Amino acid sequence: MYLNAKEIKNLAEYALGIKIEGNGLGVNDNELEDFEFQIETNVKVKDDDGSVKEYSKVVRCDGCDGNECVPISD
Repeated sequence: MYLNAKEIKNLAEYALGIKIEGNGLGVNDNELEDFEFQIETNVKVKDDDGSVKEYSKVVRCDGCDGNECVPISD
């Protein structure tokens, strides 16, 4: 599933029941649609120490340098 940064911000506001003022990226909210992320399941991630752990959900930045993958669950 692909979500852009604006959709992720909207989801976070809904889930937390809060309004997020600003985005910390130094860009306007209308520019958040340019940042796209893919949510993947059951992914093995190599940590900085070299160990490999499987996470049930991760977010991967589509088109980012190094194909960065960030775990969002255990």
